[in-house]
Amino acid sequence: MRCALGSLLAAALLVGLARALTCHNCVSTTQADCNTPSVCSAGQTYCFKFVGLTDIAGSLTLKGCNSTCREGPVNANGISGIFSCCTTNRCNGDANGAPGVRISYAALYAAVGVTALLLGVHP
Repeated sequence: MRCALGSLLAAALLVGLARALTCHNCVSTTQADCNTPSVCSAGQTYCFKFVGLTDIAGSLTLKGCNSTCREGPVNANGISGIFSCCTTNRCNGDANGAPGVRISYAALYAAVGVTALLLGVHP
């Protein structure tokens, strides 16, 4: 009985992993080093991509997983660019942007803040 329950649990975990979305994940000032794949957490059903400019870091590319999607242009607080979303594995890896990416503005500001810290820029 224990063996059967263990096998059932293992199978359920494998099915969950097989269904998990894989997206490219990075915060970068170049697109060349921005293609590291990452398995998304449960509930994160979108890959996102932001390509744009910031007053602090200059060129900026963000890619990752998210549970919501808000596509379109961003132009606020020294940040301008385009967000795109998609829902298939590694769909946010192309140079032209993914059709349909979603991300929260809180995640955007957090990523820009991390980039500023990494570049040694302080407000």
